[in-house]
Amino acid sequence: MRMGLGLCGVLVSALLRAQSVDIVLDPADPARDTLDFGATLLDRPVLRPVYLRNFSSETLQVPQRVIPYFSVERIPDQGELDFLEFDLADPPGFPIEVPPQTVRRIQLHFRAIPQLYPLGLKQAYLRLSLRSAADTSRELARRTFVLRGFKERVELELQPSLLWLDSVFVGAAAQRQLQLRVQVPAAVDTLLPFRTELRYRSGGYPGQDELHLEPLQGQFPITPHAVVPLRVEYRPLDRDADTVELRLLYLPYAGALPDTVRALLVGVGVEHRWEWEMERSDGVRQVGDTLDFGGVAVGMEREAVLRLRNGGNYRFHAADTLLEELSAGSAAFEVAPHPFPDSGIAPGGELRLRIRFRPQQAGLMQVRYLLRSDIAQRIVGAPAEARFWSIVLRGVGIAPRLELVPAAVQGELLWSPDCPRAWEQPLELRNTGTAPLQIDSAWVARGAVELEFPPLPLQLQPGQVSAAARLRSVPTQWGWVEDTVWLRTNQPGRALVPLVVRLQVKAPPTIALRLPQELRVKPGRRISVPVLVGELPQGVARCRLVLVYEPTLLRWDGLSTDGTALEGAQLQQAREDTPGVFVLEAVQPYGVFPQRAELVRVHFRTFLGQHVRSPLLLQQVQFGDSACRSLFPATATAGQVLMDSVCGLTEKLLPQRALRLEVMPNPAHGELLLEYELPLDGEAALELYDARGRLVQTLAAGWHARGVHRRAVSVAALPTGQYFCRLRFAGAERVQPLQLR
Repeated sequence: MRMGLGLCGVLVSALLRAQSVDIVLDPADPARDTLDFGATLLDRPVLRPVYLRNFSSETLQVPQRVIPYFSVERIPDQGELDFLEFDLADPPGFPIEVPPQTVRRIQLHFRAIPQLYPLGLKQAYLRLSLRSAADTSRELARRTFVLRGFKERVELELQPSLLWLDSVFVGAAAQRQLQLRVQVPAAVDTLLPFRTELRYRSGGYPGQDELHLEPLQGQFPITPHAVVPLRVEYRPLDRDADTVELRLLYLPYAGALPDTVRALLVGVGVEHRWEWEMERSDGVRQVGDTLDFGGVAVGMEREAVLRLRNGGNYRFHAADTLLEELSAGSAAFEVAPHPFPDSGIAPGGELRLRIRFRPQQAGLMQVRYLLRSDIAQRIVGAPAEARFWSIVLRGVGIAPRLELVPAAVQGELLWSPDCPRAWEQPLELRNTGTAPLQIDSAWVARGAVELEFPPLPLQLQPGQVSAAARLRSVPTQWGWVEDTVWLRTNQPGRALVPLVVRLQVKAPPTIALRLPQELRVKPGRRISVPVLVGELPQGVARCRLVLVYEPTLLRWDGLSTDGTALEGAQLQQAREDTPGVFVLEAVQPYGVFPQRAELVRVHFRTFLGQHVRSPLLLQQVQFGDSACRSLFPATATAGQVLMDSVCGLTEKLLPQRALRLEVMPNPAHGELLLEYELPLDGEAALELYDARGRLVQTLAAGWHARGVHRRAVSVAALPTGQYFCRLRFAGAERVQPLQLR
């Protein structure tokens, strides 16, 4: 029994010791038996770890690099030498020892040897044996792994292989883009460095900086179908074609010769220059970029021939040709060929332009002959001077020319039978030509207007002006006055010059005035009554108004013109002729009345009297212009002023106690003295009645100022008896009894 237990303990101890020693590729996955190095390029080693784990109490080791301790062996059906590309990286000295209770990591590498072919999948066996350092014959762990890696070679391609950089004007720049494409079957965990070279094959400035490439050098990732953009900027320095070979160099592995990929870059530097000269002038002068044809008589012509040469290196095609008018008379110039030939002008080619000047009128004529090209749509960076060619053509037509000011007469005249008047229009005769002008005769076609003209024949030198002519008409009715004035001159092609006259004789428009329909006021105040006016016709410069009102309620107290149509006018008359009648006369000596909503504002003082309302009537209204007092008819709408007393406010304005009446002595005999007091200015009446209520005598009546009034009255002729004194003022009254003896 004891022997059985001892044997079991020995077996368990040996089993535990064996499980505490192992060889693994991944501590997290001890059972993995394939070590994958992935893909790599030639001569670019890839490292992978192998872990030797010793959790026992003794030192272990890999004795040496021989079978069965450590060996990399060929796998059947693989290349004969594939296993040589797998080995220890920076191999440690053998034996490789693993102390107790430690884990030792050793590195293996997969190095794609350039001299060993073919490319592709490489595999080998790795056999490892971990033994006791005290007794190497005792093996504690053994593993066999499969080593696998891909041996690749990268291939590069520049696209496009031929890049047209376009035609670019010298000094301008064009940008294009190339793509560097990476051809590799699988991703490689590395970056491949590269550099570029530009080699000029042609061009007048080889080696100059006409091409700029970004980036010139760098590195790119080795992944399938990777694309590296390359930007090319072409800035030509001359007018020649440029052919440049772009080379991209990279090392496939250390010590190898550089591999090269190429692309051809082609561009053309463009220059444009016009050269022209006179072939035949016939008196035409060249002044800078202007052809001056000088003076040519109207109806005659002068011709010049130009040779236009394309001094650039690009064919010029004209999209259109224009004669741009700089002054009147562009039809006087003709340019042939017109339109421009479709074939254009080749580099070094010429075009003959025949230019003819045939003036049809007098005066200076200028045009710009313009050739416009679509070169900007075909050439990069075309400057403005290359997009068109132009020349100024100038000439003077020699002839007299009559200009009438105004060229046509269109007038209006306000006319009425009450204000007959004449219409006049001055005329200016100008010679705007370049030769002396003579007017031989002048007449009116139908006699509807009168023509006052200087003595004939009349001669005017170039630039001379005569203002002695005048048109006149005296209409007798409303309507149109139409006629034509004819002048016979020495103008070539236009001997008879007409002047059309159209005069509209119109009735003057009516002016409407309006007074306030109802203006409520308080007694004892100063009020302002606006005279409202509608639209004032053009030309109104004077007016006369007669305003009528109730004199017992209103007294005129001035007027105001600020902000009204009469502002700035001269007041020839502004006064109250008689009580209740106001007269206003105004004139604007330096112009006309402006348009305003109010014609004038009239001020009044209000009083309490026998009446509580006053009509406002414009009894007479006249409007005229500077020549006639009553040219414009007028209408007027009446208004009125209403005292507040009619609104039940009498008691508030005039309490009964405000009227005071005393009779002394009472009873009386022979004479008596009456004393009464009024609170406001206004109409008042003091009367004497008998006992039957019959009016015996009016003691006082009419306008009274506010305050105390005294009046002595003789009553000696009256019979004795009972009487009454009655004071009436503004609808209120005061009565005092009186006894006569």
